[in-house]
Amino acid sequence: MSGLAEPGLAEPGLAEPGLAEPGLAEPELPILIEDDLQELYELRALDRPALSPPHPPDPRIDNIYQRFDAPRWRERGAREGFPELLRTLSSIPLSAVVPPVVDASSPAASPSFEASNTPAVLRNAMSSWPCFASAGPWSFRSFLARFRGTMFRFSDTHGGMLAFETYYAYTRSELLGLADDSPLGIYDSEFGDDEPTKALADEYSVPPIFSPDIFHLAPAPHPPYRWILLGPARSGTGLHIDPLWTNAWVALVAGKKRWLLFPPKTPPALLGVEPGKPQVNSSIWFQDNYDRVTSEDWPEEFRPHHVLQSPGEIVFVPNGWFHLVLNLEESVAVTHNYACEDGPFERMYDDVVENEAEFAGRWREALKEKRPDLEERLRKWEREKEERGAGAEEATYSSALGHKTNV
Repeated sequence: MSGLAEPGLAEPGLAEPGLAEPGLAEPELPILIEDDLQELYELRALDRPALSPPHPPDPRIDNIYQRFDAPRWRERGAREGFPELLRTLSSIPLSAVVPPVVDASSPAASPSFEASNTPAVLRNAMSSWPCFASAGPWSFRSFLARFRGTMFRFSDTHGGMLAFETYYAYTRSELLGLADDSPLGIYDSEFGDDEPTKALADEYSVPPIFSPDIFHLAPAPHPPYRWILLGPARSGTGLHIDPLWTNAWVALVAGKKRWLLFPPKTPPALLGVEPGKPQVNSSIWFQDNYDRVTSEDWPEEFRPHHVLQSPGEIVFVPNGWFHLVLNLEESVAVTHNYACEDGPFERMYDDVVENEAEFAGRWREALKEKRPDLEERLRKWEREKEERGAGAEEATYSSALGHKTNV
């Protein structure tokens, strides 16, 4: 647990970025001790095994920062190149495709973006949320005050966790988070389930403009569907398609995020996506590919949609769209994935059967009872598949090619 430094173990050059938050006193910066660095070393190995040192830490190395070092996490020099990348990404080219802006507070607002399966940016949907109010907004500093000693998850894939104060100190460390090409980000799908984070689930609400989640016709537990996201500049989510043919919305409480979303017919190989290969971190992907995908030579039918997301905005992510997100600043967000009947419902069901078999049975029973019209669609779909002898290969595209892993 982070605390007072032991003699000779404090990190040289420990620094905190100038992130002024009106109304919040400057917190005492937690100092990482040996146990914290051990936990960070192990979490990094879980999160990106390809970048892990090939040998365990050598206890003969007295300097604990050198002992638990992971130099490959900064081998691309993304920190040094970030100011130039930030200048590039802080504006959107005049010729770029941008999603429509929807005023969610307007009586005329409708979720037509769901039916058309196209990205959208929603405004005026968060003003009543306690987490966004000026008296108590979500931020790194407010979380430090509220959640010292609380463990947060960093991935649904590996389940690695850290105490929040350890993570906070990591993000302020000149030798760790401030130096990493793509720093660790909290990606917690279990927030709100238990104390002390249970209160967070009451500090926002699902905007009523979105369709009901038909997965929730079935009794709990459900596949992971909500996440709280905290990450510093250069963290983010690599290129992926959301699982189970779900739509998603991402509400930004603090910070700034840069998005690219690619139409569903974009060939994965054109984007550098290879099944079975590690996901490329978004900071590196933007460095290596942004100029290419925004050039005049890029095929017109695969042009990405650009979003520069500010606090108070919600990005709608349609099912089947490759997308990636880069935090340009320290950012806090909440996101939900939801199953919508106004989409590839039958393919969604096949994907659920393959990847969430136990839930699929409970969901099918709930559809029979509460939505017999949808259950009839599934029976018709199954008859048609049997007649044409089709396998499940066309239904598993989204799950095979990507999933959320960071923030």
